[in-house]
Amino acid sequence: NTIVDNALTMLERMNHRGGCGCDPASGDGAGLLVKLPDKFLRREMKKVFPESDFVELPFTHPIYHTHYEFERGLPKIHEHDNKPAQGFGIMQDGRLVVYYTYETNLSDGWESAQVHNDPPEKRQQAFQMGTNIITYALMN
Repeated sequence: NTIVDNALTMLERMNHRGGCGCDPASGDGAGLLVKLPDKFLRREMKKVFPESDFVELPFTHPIYHTHYEFERGLPKIHEHDNKPAQGFGIMQDGRLVVYYTYETNLSDGWESAQVHNDPPEKRQQAFQMGTNIITYALMN
């Protein structure tokens, strides 16, 4: 919890000072990649963005089309519970400032193939979606 608390404090201070956690010219920023329970993440992000709620991003959102095409939105990489993968975001001034994947874990596909035994096409989707996220962050 200390790492998460420190990261949230940093984001809150940057936001308060007008920062965006990125280079305004390039969009280059930093993210927090962890597995957290949904309710915990939503509660903690409310501390940083008290006026904003997560919204589910439509399949037409550019993050799904920036480099690779994902017509049906966020890919499901590793099956745990037969629920669909969902991508949520926090928007500020029309910009996506937080992207949150739910019911999928792209990093499962980034690990060694032997860890989760995901098929090659799922692993490729994970890398492609990761590329879209990075490309979108750098361009926006």
